[in-house]
Amino acid sequence: MTIQDYGPQVEAVGILFLILAWISVSLRCYVRFFMTHFFGIDDWLAIITLVAFSLLCFFVIIGARSGTGRLDADLTQDEIVISMRWWYGGEISYVLTTCLLKIYIGAFLKQICILRSQILVIWAVIITFSTLSTYYLFLMAFQCHPVSYFWERYGVGAVGTCVSTAIIVDSSYVHSVFNAVSDWTLATLPIFLVWNLRMSTRTKISVAVLLSMGAIGSLATVIRIQYIHELNNTKEFLYHNALVSIWSTVEPGMGIAASSLACTKPLFRDCFSKSRHSTSNATNTSNWTQALGRRPCSTNNPCTEELGLHEHAAKSIRVETVIDIHSAQDSSDIEAGIGRRSEGSEITTLPVGTDNDNRKDFDG
Repeated sequence: MTIQDYGPQVEAVGILFLILAWISVSLRCYVRFFMTHFFGIDDWLAIITLVAFSLLCFFVIIGARSGTGRLDADLTQDEIVISMRWWYGGEISYVLTTCLLKIYIGAFLKQICILRSQILVIWAVIITFSTLSTYYLFLMAFQCHPVSYFWERYGVGAVGTCVSTAIIVDSSYVHSVFNAVSDWTLATLPIFLVWNLRMSTRTKISVAVLLSMGAIGSLATVIRIQYIHELNNTKEFLYHNALVSIWSTVEPGMGIAASSLACTKPLFRDCFSKSRHSTSNATNTSNWTQALGRRPCSTNNPCTEELGLHEHAAKSIRVETVIDIHSAQDSSDIEAGIGRRSEGSEITTLPVGTDNDNRKDFDG
């Protein structure tokens, strides 16, 4: 059965991912500011990206209530004009959001990469995608002359010109392909980052997955590509492009939520640790609590060791492998996370790829 009105679905997706994005970024900021006490440039970029995404969701939600997803026969001429104006705003904010998201994820990975080649790849992705997004942004913003003709052409007496829809569609394909390629390029960097580290395979996988979660939005990008051709439809535009609107919201929404939630592991582990402690007589807390620097190093509280991944590790975020020396027999005692140096503990930071007589074996 053919759906005659996609409006409710478009609005629901906009509301859902707006709420999810705000919750995930808020939790991220709480962990970074109050728990790890390190609020970096990537956190500020996450907030800026959230603002841009909120603007996108605003246009999507208002547009759905005005007419996006509905047939022209069910709308008045004024409703079509108003809905196309909201669509125009959504197009601009979508391009801006995806560009900021790429910069934000790249800035996050740049702080923990140690090899020059990895940093160059990140810069190449950021510069290339930002340049393409700038072109695409100006194309979408000034595709009609005057600009207002984009929505007024569906009314009466409007005069103006627009570029060919073929140019818009082809540019949209190029932008989407580069978007997906950039996501997967950044997603593979953590794999090479942890490949040669002396830690258990389970821990390597855990760290790589956490650091790659920001690219999960590329799955929505791939799905969105199959609907881009609908931009050619000037008749029933609002109805045929409803799915483009939906996946244009899901794509950055998933990326923002996933990349932010990947940084909230300390919060959930801390909550679970407190819950287990309140129902048992155990004297030891979780390794993650140790990594957060809650207790000083002592006989009952073994020191931790960390493998620094950046030459300026003391000034940036690091991937840590925390080992409880007295109970390292169990692979579950090895945890990987992003945090800060434990206060009062003895930390040994070893450069990757060098030998040290006092190096502990990180294989669990």
